[in-house]
Amino acid sequence: MARYPATYRDARETIECAILNRFDGTDVECLDLELAGVRFRGMSFDDFCVVGPERYSQEQLARFTLNPPIADASDGDHALCDCELTWTMPVELVGPVASSPMSVDLELSLTLGAPAANGSILSETCEFACVVDGQRFVAQADLFEDGLLALQRQFAGRYRFRNCFGCQFADYSPYGNGLFGTMQCHQRHRQAYLNVGSKSEYFALPMESTIQTQETYRCGEFEVRRGDVGYRGSVD
Repeated sequence: MARYPATYRDARETIECAILNRFDGTDVECLDLELAGVRFRGMSFDDFCVVGPERYSQEQLARFTLNPPIADASDGDHALCDCELTWTMPVELVGPVASSPMSVDLELSLTLGAPAANGSILSETCEFACVVDGQRFVAQADLFEDGLLALQRQFAGRYRFRNCFGCQFADYSPYGNGLFGTMQCHQRHRQAYLNVGSKSEYFALPMESTIQTQETYRCGEFEVRRGDVGYRGSVD
C-alpha cells in the first residue's frame, strides 16, 4: 500500500490528509481518502465518493460539495467536487542520463469545478510537476495520459517513466479513458499487441485477457517503451 501526503481545500476549509493507494495489480477501485472523519473511495483521483453515506449525519456531509448532492443518504454515489486536491507521489525514471533507476516526487494539483446541470462538473484541470537533477518540469492536462506525455517530451530523451505509462505493453482504449487508472496491460498477449498497426487491429486483440492498471504502477514484466508500438504509439 502506498501513502501520498495530500491537502484538500475548498471555500470553507483546508484539511491536511493522505491518499491511500491499495492497488496490487487487480482491483483498481482502491484509492482511499478520509476528510474530517468522512471516508471516500475511488478508482481515480477525481471520483472520490462517500463510503456508506448513511453512516454520516447531514451536518458531516454538508461540509463538502458532492455530485450529485445528498438528497437521500442511501441514493447512489456522491463524489467530491468544487475543491482542490494536491498531493505528491513517487515515480521512477530511467534513461541514458539516469543509468540506474532514480526516484522523484511527482507533484499534482487537481482542481474540480462545481456540479453542472447535466450531472457532470463545470471544469477539471490538473497540474503535473517534478524536479529532476535540479530542473523543474511542469505540465497542465485533463488526464494523466496527457500530463505524463507532456513531461516525457520535456525530458527530451534524457529520462523515461519506469511504470505502466512508460511500459512497452500498456495502452489506452480507443473508446477513451479517465483521469487515472484506466490503462490496459497487454503483457499476457504481448507479441500480438506489439504487432498492432491500426485501430481496427487493436480492437481485434483479446481484450478479455487484458488487465486494467494504473499509470504509476509497475510489475515484474515491465519493459521500457520503445518505438511506435500499439495503439498509442511512441511516448517520446
